Amino acid sequence: MSSNTLLTAFTSRRVPLILLVLASIAALILVAERAQGSSLPAPTNLSGEAVTTGLKISWDAPDSTETITGYEIQRRRGSADYSVLVDSTASTSTEYTDTSGEGVDFSFVAGRAYDYRVRAIYWTSSSGETRSDPTDAVTVTVPDYLAPTSLTGTDVGKGPLLEWTAPTISWESNRAGISGYVLRIIPPTHGARSAAIDSDDTSYHYGASESGSHDFQLRAIYGIFKSEAATVTVDVSD
Repeated sequence: MSSNTLLTAFTSRRVPLILLVLASIAALILVAERAQGSSLPAPTNLSGEAVTTGLKISWDAPDSTETITGYEIQRRRGSADYSVLVDSTASTSTEYTDTSGEGVDFSFVAGRAYDYRVRAIYWTSSSGETRSDPTDAVTVTVPDYLAPTSLTGTDVGKGPLLEWTAPTISWESNRAGISGYVLRIIPPTHGARSAAIDSDDTSYHYGASESGSHDFQLRAIYGIFKSEAATVTVDVSD
């Protein structure tokens, strides 16, 4: 058998194998694209607003015949990277209220803005769980809940007496009633950093202060929301 005949036979056997490899690669690329959400539609018309219980977002379900098992919710504040707030709502509901807040007290501060995005979670027979690309972002701003006013502090012995005027509530400017106040002490004294105060009170005797100059920050609490801080500096004697 000539060398040309051998080459032809070898090549003819390799062609189906090469085609099989190429087909497999193409299939893997398709699966990867689906996993990244490039071939399944994302939710549309994402919108958001502040409600009495938190920050609410809503959207329209994707126009798809595939089965949707839930939605992934992403959130960020400022220029930070998005983080996954909810990995899966495990529901086909097209709205979600964020009640997680921020910080140790899990609240939202007046005036801060948060960006949200949503991804649809599909289940397909060919790829299993597949997630769409995220929606365009929507920004939801915490309303300017009113802060206490006329905050004063007087050293009356064994700590300062703080007094203030409660915010004047109107449903046009606030979405929830006052549920209390939180007082923060800077620097902390005797290990104490804050104190919770009832909503009916407009004065508070902070009896744990060490001597020296201290800043006191008072915020009004409106359910999950809190106002900007009213601040006063008090010099505490021995």
